[in-house]
Amino acid sequence: MSAPVPIDRQIACVKRELRLRERVYARRVAEEKMTQTDADIELQAMGAVLETLERVRAVVLPELF
Repeated sequence: MSAPVPIDRQIACVKRELRLRERVYARRVAEEKMTQTDADIELQAMGAVLETLERVRAVVLPELF
């Protein structure tokens, strides 16, 4: 079993993934392999993941100390 991944590391990973997707989706839209609507939906979903993790960190971590 692997060790738990700290929430700060998870947040950093999601931020990197979001930046990567922004670049990849922009290229895919330009190449007409993806619609802008689909790109926006996917980026919005990943942004929501980031917001969720940041809210969890803000609410849960202060209670641990």
